[in-house]
Amino acid sequence: MNSKLKRQEGVDRISELPNALLCHILSFLPILDAVHTTILSRRWKNLWTSLPELEFDDEGFNHSWTELNRFMMFVDRVLFLHDSTDIKKFSFKLSRHRQCCRGPTLEHFIHIYRWICTALRRNVVELDLDLLDYDCKRFELPQSLFLCKTLEILKVSSTSITFAPPTSACFPSLKVLNVYVMKLDHSVANLFSCCPVLEDLNIDVNSKVAVSNVNISAPRLKTLRIWFGNDFKRNFWGDDRVRFFINAPNLVKLAIVAGDFFSYIDLENEKSLVEAKVLFRHVDENSRHIADRATKLLAGVSNVRNLSVTVPILKALYLPTFENLIQLELILRDCNYWEFLTGFLNNCPVLKHFVFQNNGNTWYKEEHERGWNSGYNPPDIVPLCLLSHLETISIREFKGQRDEMEVAKYLLKNGEVLSRMTIYTRTSSRTGKFLCSEDEMYRKFSTFEKGSKKCQVEFVKNVRY
Repeated sequence: MNSKLKRQEGVDRISELPNALLCHILSFLPILDAVHTTILSRRWKNLWTSLPELEFDDEGFNHSWTELNRFMMFVDRVLFLHDSTDIKKFSFKLSRHRQCCRGPTLEHFIHIYRWICTALRRNVVELDLDLLDYDCKRFELPQSLFLCKTLEILKVSSTSITFAPPTSACFPSLKVLNVYVMKLDHSVANLFSCCPVLEDLNIDVNSKVAVSNVNISAPRLKTLRIWFGNDFKRNFWGDDRVRFFINAPNLVKLAIVAGDFFSYIDLENEKSLVEAKVLFRHVDENSRHIADRATKLLAGVSNVRNLSVTVPILKALYLPTFENLIQLELILRDCNYWEFLTGFLNNCPVLKHFVFQNNGNTWYKEEHERGWNSGYNPPDIVPLCLLSHLETISIREFKGQRDEMEVAKYLLKNGEVLSRMTIYTRTSSRTGKFLCSEDEMYRKFSTFEKGSKKCQVEFVKNVRY
């Protein structure tokens, strides 16, 4: 019996698995480690050459010029030895923290060009290129990329890659396109209207747009995200010369993240929209241009059922009526204008679920608390949704200040069908305490009048969003 057990202990059961399963196991390893499995036994010697996914990242190499060349040679070697099977995914990333005195040369980019062509010949499905911090005067992607019939996912992060798509028959199978660029020029903008089956589009623009009109026309597009980076305004050369025209009749989800500046966003055929997220960061509350554009954008998404809005107070902002809105997340920045809150609720007649957060930085001092502008008196008109539809309210970043208490009291009193209010508390980052004691906070809430007898109030401590 013991001798039988010893024989069983010496069996290499993993090596007995079929090649397809072993390759699947290897796919979870970094490519450098997968290649090193050749030393295990003859059984493993050539397994890695059949890997369907090749993800190259130079993090495994030291940040020096010599190691950069060694990394390039490693990629060359892997592709040369790879067997004739298809490459499902090809990913290539150069570290953004490489400390060598020079980045990749023209010769290196020629290698990258050749690797892309190899992946395309092997019927690649997903292509991911990350060359964000390396510049080349001109690195144009191969034309075969735009005509590839198997490519479904394309992700490009680069300051040097340029696109020159053909005028027709472009990206016949592409469903997902992610583009992160420092500068949105014609070569990039032309991509957004030549993908007939595109379903998911992600555009990150870090500094500037060098075109007057950006047309996004995609009949099957379902998800669109546009991010204007923090440096957008500082490097921008014209406030009113850029417009984004979006024609996506099947668009379901939209996210717009604006930095110091954002362009006009014109939505056509927006009735299919179900969910939208709009985030404005660090904009001037007195800017008429920003307010006009924000008003137009919110009007364009007024048909959605789910909406998330992060906004500072814009004095000239006009809110549309959100006739179908069921769930709202409202995040106010650097302000305590509580009338804006009730004004928003007034325009959401069938709202059922409301999440509110005030990210203002003025709550540390009692004299900065504003409350209701007319001496802490709540508005006379109660929003219709509070009286007839609103079922749950969540208040996040609650610090126990006076005006927050007044707003919570108002919502509890007038929420006639409210079933639950959840208060996510957070202490001061300076003192580690609430502006009032926890016991005092709980005591005050216990005295608040409730419009709905079935409403339960729950406290969740020190949650930060």
